[in-house]
Amino acid sequence: MEIVKKCGRVLVAAKALRGLLQFKRNKNEWFNVKENNLLELSHNENSIMVVLRLSYLNLPIKLKQCFANCAIFLEDERIEKQELIEL
Repeated sequence: MEIVKKCGRVLVAAKALRGLLQFKRNKNEWFNVKENNLLELSHNENSIMVVLRLSYLNLPIKLKQCFANCAIFLEDERIEKQELIEL
């Protein structure tokens, strides 16, 4: 319940947390999420970005590398599938 309270009324945050926690069976993993300050949304910060950051931080290393490769492209740039695969 304490984790849910941290989401405030941001449905997308609650859904992201559900996805994050549904396979975590270890009590310490839940405790780490509860103690994580990323969930405390500030008035200056976009709640979607907070949820995305939390989701990113909990990705496996290999998936984080995929996102890092995508970051070298400009925002509206078209990415060729083969080029991305080669990276």
